[in-house]
Order: sequence, then C-alpha cells, then structure tokens
Amino acid sequence: MVVTIITTALFLFMFAFILITMETNSSSYKYYKSSYNKLVNKDFIFEYKLDIQGIESIYNFIDKEKGTPTFVRNDEEHILIFIKENDGISIKLNGGKSEYIHNGSLTYLDPYTLYWYIKFKKWFNENKKDFTKTFDERFCEVYPILSVNNK
Repeated sequence: MVVTIITTALFLFMFAFILITMETNSSSYKYYKSSYNKLVNKDFIFEYKLDIQGIESIYNFIDKEKGTPTFVRNDEEHILIFIKENDGISIKLNGGKSEYIHNGSLTYLDPYTLYWYIKFKKWFNENKKDFTKTFDERFCEVYPILSVNNK
C-alpha cells in the first residue's frame, strides 16, 4: 500500500514537472520545424565557423535569398549552432529573437523539444564535414580589399 502511494506520488510529480517544462518551452515550438526545414531544404546555407579558444565553435547559417553576411547586418534572420566542448549542441532558431534549444534538463524533460533536438543534432552530425569555412575566410570573401593577403 505504501509503495503504491509513493509510486503514484512520484508519477504525479514527474507528470507535473513535464507539463511545466512543456509550458516553458512551448513559446519556441513554432520555430522548431521551420528552422529545421530551412536547413534541410538548404533555404539557409552555411556561412562560416567561428572557433573561440578551442572551447566553443559557432556555426552560422544565413538565408540564401538575402545573401547579406551576418556580420554586417543586425537582425535575427539566421540560425546558429553552438558546440561547447563536453557540453553538446545548442541551437539558436531562426525567427525568434531569443529562441533556443539548449542541451539541458528542460530539453530532456520535454518530449517535443527533445524530438527536435535529436533531429537537429543528427542533421548537423551528418553534414558538419561540409562546414569548414572560417569567419576570416568569409570576411575576406565579402571584403577582399580589407584582406591581409590582398596584393
């Protein structure tokens, strides 16, 4: 009898915690599928990779229709994928000013967010070998006159 009561209480606690987590993440749900589809359909293309002291890498994807480099515009129309050493992947979604899927407990307790996190991570791991251009290389493409190697 006591075991049944404890089991029921734990189940209700976990169920409530999952519902609260889903409520917290629900404002970002509308950006998950659209951001993923833009990457898969190549509506957003890889622009550059920025390595920060070997601890973190940031992969930047831009809208291929706009074509304006992200380092010269100040908007939220891009997708960023952050990779921290020993911490996994976090994704900044397209469309929202501060909409992210983080590698954290709120992601793992929300089944819908976890589903999209796994899809993003799988897509990125299958394609990351193609994402090699550095920030400096991209900058020199856009502004060749400022390039150090310009003769």
